[in-house]
Amino acid sequence: MTCKTSEFPLTLLKLISATKKKQFSGVGIVFYNDLQLLPMTALGSTATPKPHLPISQIDTIARTLTILSDLQSPWHDGFHLINSDSQALTHISQFLAPPLDHLPDNKYSRPSGARLMTAMLSSMVTGIDCIGVLNTSGEITIYQNGRVSIKVASPHE
Repeated sequence: MTCKTSEFPLTLLKLISATKKKQFSGVGIVFYNDLQLLPMTALGSTATPKPHLPISQIDTIARTLTILSDLQSPWHDGFHLINSDSQALTHISQFLAPPLDHLPDNKYSRPSGARLMTAMLSSMVTGIDCIGVLNTSGEITIYQNGRVSIKVASPHE
């Protein structure tokens, strides 16, 4: 799957946007086919209950990520990961540490904010199909190979 030819990432982010609550913290989702080259580690305590993974079906994934992205959830931070082949949520709340090798020299072309910068850089890692971000105001940005491939303005603008 590539994010340009699949409706799954955009549809999922739109479903989350449509059901988000006031306490929504934003969400970042990595769509991958191989994680070997993406430096990451789980956030949160292993003692804190979390959903049983993997989770399939787009409506169930959207509902789960909407709940996890509430500020009251201990799992609202970091990125959540979806296997592109199975379209299943496989990891939640991951800290990503993408390499800075491909950081754009032009500082004006860099995204503002840690989540967007992480998404842009991580989308350049081999094995990552794309990364979608939904911010608190409802704006959707999908990065593929370090570039914005899809941007959808907030429905409230």
